[in-house]
Amino acid sequence: MAGLFRQSLRRRSGSPGADGFVHRRYSLEQPGVGASLGRRRFGFIHHASYQPADGPAEPVAVKLFKGAVTSDGLPCSEMAAAIGADRHPSLIGVVGRVSGHPAGVSGLVMELISPDFKRLAGPPSFDSCTRDIYPADTRFDMATALHIAHNIAAAARHLHERGIMHGDLYGHNILHCGRGRALLGDFGAASFYHADGGALAQGLERLEVRAFGCLLEELLDRCDALPEYPETLELSTL
Repeated sequence: MAGLFRQSLRRRSGSPGADGFVHRRYSLEQPGVGASLGRRRFGFIHHASYQPADGPAEPVAVKLFKGAVTSDGLPCSEMAAAIGADRHPSLIGVVGRVSGHPAGVSGLVMELISPDFKRLAGPPSFDSCTRDIYPADTRFDMATALHIAHNIAAAARHLHERGIMHGDLYGHNILHCGRGRALLGDFGAASFYHADGGALAQGLERLEVRAFGCLLEELLDRCDALPEYPETLELSTL
């Protein structure tokens, strides 16, 4: 498994992705990157502006890890998986790695997501155990629920085609705009596997499909559509 991880890290982090995009290293000369966008268990997210040599400044988000180990695992594992995922319309895009931070911390440079996007749900509590916590007034129309489901299914399929298990496919790792578009992020629990169609690969993928099924159930529970609506049948059979 360690050998597989090292091969994936070398193969994915320094070479063009499926669309020819090359992930870059961003040099940070100041510990204070910019306005804070939030604090999480792993560390901090900051607003930043990157000035490439051959173009206009790019607004980005910088995710800085506060320690050598996070609640999910190693920062290097998360960065390898996030970079290995390449680009997809339903993933929070990673555009580079942080290098040269004065405090020596690791970090990812990500696309800056519009503030219109909010977390789909909060993380589980001791009472809910394995289920996310949704605000009591959360409701979706069927079209919005379908868009969210299709977006996340497409993102998960994209990852599996690259031999990556997200490992934490929950509502609290999904951002949505309220109109159906959804983005999957947070690769802290992700891992690489051989996507060769063998028994192990199929078993691992079924675990993620099971998690997706739980997400579908949560969306359906918060839909206003009646059971006889065709859209409900489509969502229930995904």
